[in-house]
Amino acid sequence: MEDERGLKRGMLVRKFLVVPLLLCLAFTFLVIPTNAFTSDQGNGQFQNPILYMDNSDPSVIKVGSSYYMSSSSMHMMPGIMKSEDLVNWEIVSYAFSWK
Repeated sequence: MEDERGLKRGMLVRKFLVVPLLLCLAFTFLVIPTNAFTSDQGNGQFQNPILYMDNSDPSVIKVGSSYYMSSSSMHMMPGIMKSEDLVNWEIVSYAFSWK
């Protein structure tokens, strides 16, 4: 009898913990967009802001056909970013190591 009550209680607790958790996860995937922010419209045009992040005081240089940018940041370690067209940027390295 004790084991049966404990089993029922455990299943009830699981039901009340797992079901809301699954609903939260399902809601999160429905609400959060699957594509990341991009300023490139795909038709040769772009929208501002180019970078949707805190990149104050950017410095840009051109090496060959690529542009490289470094900027200060109040929140994270400055990153080195690379672009071929000054619109689509990707992080290629960081200015400092964590060591």
